[in-house]
Amino acid sequence: MEIGNIQLELISKAKKYLERNLNENINVYNSGFCYFCAFGLTPGYARLKLWNEGFKNILFTIKVLFKDIISISKLKNYCITNNVEISEKYNNIIVSWAKKSDFLENGTYFDRYFKISSKDINYSLWFLIYEDEILPEKINNNILIFTKSKKKFKYNFFYLFKYIAKNIISSKFSLKKLFHKISWFTAFSSIVGDSIKNFINNDTRTVIMPYEAQPFQNTIFKTTKKINKKIKTIGCVTSFPCGLPTYYIFRDGSPEELIVNGEDQRYFFVNYLNWNNNQIRVLPSTR
Repeated sequence: MEIGNIQLELISKAKKYLERNLNENINVYNSGFCYFCAFGLTPGYARLKLWNEGFKNILFTIKVLFKDIISISKLKNYCITNNVEISEKYNNIIVSWAKKSDFLENGTYFDRYFKISSKDINYSLWFLIYEDEILPEKINNNILIFTKSKKKFKYNFFYLFKYIAKNIISSKFSLKKLFHKISWFTAFSSIVGDSIKNFINNDTRTVIMPYEAQPFQNTIFKTTKKINKKIKTIGCVTSFPCGLPTYYIFRDGSPEELIVNGEDQRYFFVNYLNWNNNQIRVLPSTR
């Protein structure tokens, strides 16, 4: 019961924190400090630890924030690396992750989350966050590979300083707004959002992805709705949420429909994570 009470208290604090920052015009959809992932070293995780354990966790928090800021310097040269000319009209955009092993010799991609092949879904454009260094030898024309092009140096501190200076100006010297922008998660979200927005148009009807509520995913949904409010945004929970799923709290940038894999998940998302019942759809797990 003590663990359960702590979990409920942290969920409550996270929801109030999101609401307060949204009211102060903070972009809660892409802020690393609003990404309350309870199983990774994110700024949001450090905040959860501070709420739970207090000031004794301050050194750990400083370490996490320092690594997060330095990591921005590794984001130089992220882009769509395969030269694709999109000539066809696509009704759906599917965002997912990919490795070289997910591709067949004929350039077809098989998604390990949805368990479907790129050739089996008509009029769909795949935007893939690529996790390997070597690209497949052949890639079908309805697939975009988003990854980092090879460079000699891992860190680019000029890029980091330029990013900080740019955001000092865009924040109008507001320390709080700057605080939420100087994060790897926010910087990566901006790059992803700028890369995919050119492929979202009036032909697009649906944007769907395996959903972990990562800031870049919320940014894609937010960007989509800015371009065309009629486009349906769908997130799919492809694995059972962890013991403290604070990262799934509904917020600005969340998809308008969330697919889960059981009534127990629906109950939890509706009763504890601020989702409306009509936003949740229960389907069998694709995995």
